[in-house]
Order: sequence, then structure tokens, then C-alpha cells
Amino acid sequence: MVIQALKKYTVTSCVSIQIAVLDLLSQLVQLRVNYCLLDSDQIFITFIHKQFDFLEEGQIRRAEELIPKLFQFLIYLSHEKNHSKSVTSFSRVIQLCAGLMASGQNPVTHCIPALLPVVEHAFLSSNPPGDVKELETQREFLITMLLRLVEYPQVCLF
Repeated sequence: MVIQALKKYTVTSCVSIQIAVLDLLSQLVQLRVNYCLLDSDQIFITFIHKQFDFLEEGQIRRAEELIPKLFQFLIYLSHEKNHSKSVTSFSRVIQLCAGLMASGQNPVTHCIPALLPVVEHAFLSSNPPGDVKELETQREFLITMLLRLVEYPQVCLF
């Protein structure tokens, strides 16, 4: 059933279905299901990364709903330790966020929804992975991104 959900995600443009699949995968990763067993050929994660190209070009409807789910899923994946190689890293998640910011898309629909889960993780997580120096650098970078968006009321809610 999970494998079917992964396939469905890659063949549909229905954001509601994609959100449901991301929610399912996020739950499974949180429950410590080995993601690499679900996506052994990394077809799904490759699709997710390609999807960011479409997001940066503004080609996905309801991006403001999909983007936070994508980032939350990627953040959970960055913590997964059930396999020998990392699927993604928190640094890569921040790079994807910066890419959305540089794309010139509407900050309210693209950048701010991406930043919320990333900022929550970097500043509020009880035990963020990695070394302290790297975390401080990531936090400084995120603060810089937030300052560039300070004119938007949604950023003040962070």
C-alpha cells in the first residue's frame, strides 16, 4: 500500500493526494520505518527534488499547502538513522529553501511556507543533529532569510 502511494504521488498533480502521501511518509519515518526500504532505488526522493524545479518556476498550484509538507518530510528524513547512507541532510533542506527564495516566486506562497518548518526545527528542536558550530551557521543563515522577508506579517508570527 505504501509503495502504491509513492507511485501515485509521482503520477498525479493532485496536491491533496500528494499532501496525504507526504503525511503518511512523515508518520512512517517518525515511527522509525526504514525509508530506504520503501524507496530503495531513490525514485521517490529524486522525484521530490525535481519537483522543486517546478515549484521554483511557479508551475505547481496550491504550492503554499504542499511546500510545508515537503519540508517537514525532508526534515524528518534528515534525522533518519536506519540506514548506512543519508537520504538528505538538514543543510540540503536549507539549500532547497534558499532556492525557493532565490526563484522570485511570491514569498507568501513559496518562501514563508518553506521557512516555517525549517525555522521551527533549527530553533525549537530539542536535539537537532550535527555539530553545534554547523547549527549556529544554519541558524544565522535562516535569520538572514527571515530578515529579508520581515515586511510580511506572516514572518512576524515566527
